[in-house]
Amino acid sequence: MGALDKFFETLPETFDVAKLLDPDVEAIENTIYNGSTTYKYFPVSRRSFFSKPQVRFSPREALNDEFEMSRRWREISADGIRSYIKDKLSVSLPAAFASNDLMVSMLAENMQENGQVLTPEQKQQAETILASEQGKLFMQNQLVAAQQALSPIVDLIFTQLETNFDSMVNDVISPMGVFCVTEDALNQQMWAHYADQGRGFVIGFDAQHPFFSHRDGTTQRHLLKKVIYTNEHTQNFWRNPYYLFLVKSPGWAYEKEWRMLKKFKGSDEAILTVTPEVHLWNIAPDMISSVHFGHKYNETELVADMASMMATGARPRFFKLVVNRAEGTLEEQPIN
Repeated sequence: MGALDKFFETLPETFDVAKLLDPDVEAIENTIYNGSTTYKYFPVSRRSFFSKPQVRFSPREALNDEFEMSRRWREISADGIRSYIKDKLSVSLPAAFASNDLMVSMLAENMQENGQVLTPEQKQQAETILASEQGKLFMQNQLVAAQQALSPIVDLIFTQLETNFDSMVNDVISPMGVFCVTEDALNQQMWAHYADQGRGFVIGFDAQHPFFSHRDGTTQRHLLKKVIYTNEHTQNFWRNPYYLFLVKSPGWAYEKEWRMLKKFKGSDEAILTVTPEVHLWNIAPDMISSVHFGHKYNETELVADMASMMATGARPRFFKLVVNRAEGTLEEQPIN
């Protein structure tokens, strides 16, 4: 961490950034998947999963909803964030220019980047100059110049951001993939749409596995986010950026979907010869807690796939789907 970063950490919070955000943002952040298992539907063509457990984080083009990651906000004005930045800098700039220690530390860092070293004697000399009346006057003039340039620079940056917003959004989306899971392993529509009309299978994952969280020191952040089903548009993109990734129309509500995002550059395997590209992540065997085979799953393949799954070190519970026509439901039958 550089001297400037350390300096900013010492500044008091002068503006509550939460005021810029819609209350839904906090609700989304605080909504945690509390179930023990989350489920992923697979077509029978993905039988390779049993011998090599992998999941795909899909690009926008591979998702089934044509309106995925599209415009669900009425405007893109960044006035609130622009004011926030100006407010923060109006406090931090005077404090920075008044800190001789910071100025000397930044001088030392700059010299080091250019292969030079600020000796203790030179450091003392710099501190003496800055503490002199002439040094104070010089820094005051520099501060005035910086303050005069602050507003037009910030305005220019945000004007360009708003002008090129669609391109910026695409740049954000393009390098990222979505892993979609659900709360329900026995949903008839999802078996029809995503598991080959009962010929495929559903994998249950341990929802509390480290794969679904990020730990930074003592802080743990849950990565699964609940999809919002609504036709409403947020007033301003910046009020709720989650609308870009987590909103679908109410017609998809039966999916009970949760999502996780990853950048493609971290994938364990990439297939770049197809469109859209395929990016796969390896799954730890202990993360697999259950397997549901569809009611039309090939019995011979079922036995072989169970053996392949066990050979990876996974110890899931196995189930076969049964159609209860009298009740109009799908039921799970344990495989012993």
